[in-house]
Amino acid sequence: IGGTVVIEDTNITPEPTAVPTAVITAPPGVGNVAMSPNYVTGDVNTTVSFSLVANSGTQRIAAYGIDIFYNQNILGNANVDEGSDGFLSAANTNTPGEIITSGFDASGVGPGQNLNLLIVTLTANNPGTSPPWRNHSTT
Repeated sequence: IGGTVVIEDTNITPEPTAVPTAVITAPPGVGNVAMSPNYVTGDVNTTVSFSLVANSGTQRIAAYGIDIFYNQNILGNANVDEGSDGFLSAANTNTPGEIITSGFDASGVGPGQNLNLLIVTLTANNPGTSPPWRNHSTT
């Protein structure tokens, strides 16, 4: 995915920080999935969210499988929802540190370079940095 989630310790006197602005950029190649925004910050005991966007080129996406791995010592209580362009058949969040998703739509979505497939929300449990890793396949 190439993104990062940073959780700050709220017990430390906070310094003013810039509020992250979501900037969706096209994934670099057809068939690629990217985290958007690609850098998310949050405080302990709050939720953080990001989208997974796909570049389907000139094709429609009718099915996918995406596995997302995160640092379970920093993040937890995973939740997955359909993105504005997406569809979600199943999401398994039962294993801490891993989210397994799949989707199937007979008509498909797209084509497009920034298809918002999924929205991932996690609870920040401890300070630290957790890059979400993913394995995916789209059809």
